[in-house]
Amino acid sequence: MERWGIVVLLAAAAAIGGGGCTDDPSATDGEGASDPTGSAAEVADASSGDTSSSGVEPSEATTGGEEEPSGPAGSGGGGAGAGGADGCGEVTFEGTCEDEVLSWCEAGEALTHDCAEDGLVCGFGDPAIGFDCIPAGGGFGYPVGDRTTWPAGGWVVTQVLGHFLDVHGLEAGDFHGGHLAQDIALTEEETADATVFSIGDGEVLYAGSNASSYVNVVLIRHEVPGEGVVCSFYGHLGSVTVTAGQEVNRGDPIATVLDWNAHFGWPNSHLHYVVLDEDLCLASDAAGGALVCGYDETSASMGIEALEDEPLTYTSIGDPCGDHAYPNAFLSPSQFIEARHF
Repeated sequence: MERWGIVVLLAAAAAIGGGGCTDDPSATDGEGASDPTGSAAEVADASSGDTSSSGVEPSEATTGGEEEPSGPAGSGGGGAGAGGADGCGEVTFEGTCEDEVLSWCEAGEALTHDCAEDGLVCGFGDPAIGFDCIPAGGGFGYPVGDRTTWPAGGWVVTQVLGHFLDVHGLEAGDFHGGHLAQDIALTEEETADATVFSIGDGEVLYAGSNASSYVNVVLIRHEVPGEGVVCSFYGHLGSVTVTAGQEVNRGDPIATVLDWNAHFGWPNSHLHYVVLDEDLCLASDAAGGALVCGYDETSASMGIEALEDEPLTYTSIGDPCGDHAYPNAFLSPSQFIEARHF
């Protein structure tokens, strides 16, 4: 396989939306992988700031198989700095870009390729590869960790899109619903205050506080070449390091994960993130980063428990935010990113 053959672009179903909504109840999400106790579901109204909570048992961690970053055939999996052997001069395995022409060293031979011939641009790709031919929009990566490893940059997916929680008899009341995002985490110590990165190039539409257990959220608009517009939504944030109107690139730091123990008094630090279709994204932007619920009002499990069960798109069922008015508005972030991975 040639070097630029590592770029994988898969067709994905287009998400459609419509309707409107006015309220902003949001809910907390599943437990971090290493924390066996204490998560909560909270519903808040952004217009009033009132918050109520009901206890929720942690969901079981659901993970997909991790794939090792692949290199070009014959590279032996070498990374940045490998190469530079006879015939390569100063060019290393990591490579260089001159306009859209990619140059790199492989097995002692200096090679080049014009990325424009494939409708791509020359730029930095995977850390295990270095420079490569990548999509013009810069591609998409995961929001934490190494930003490259399926399904969440090396973190564990503790709840998938559509995962159902049903808890009864707790002091704060009963809870049930389907999850409207992915939750990702490592241990409490590794997750709290960890850096969150933008999954792709785009414009920050909202960055700041949210009257729910999300505490702080970031909403970023992305143009996907040949496909349209989507937005990435990040919740349960501590500090936020970007502002509305700011242009960001894939991999730029945008925030940190909320230290759940410091803020709420028990360990449950995790990042809640999802990709939204354009209609729900624009509605959330108009509402100041609101209107994106953490759970819907699904009354029974639909069999979505693990990554292999996660749908490409999901329509909320009767949530208090009004997200159910936007068909297929929630996109599986892992599947979306992997189909357009840099």
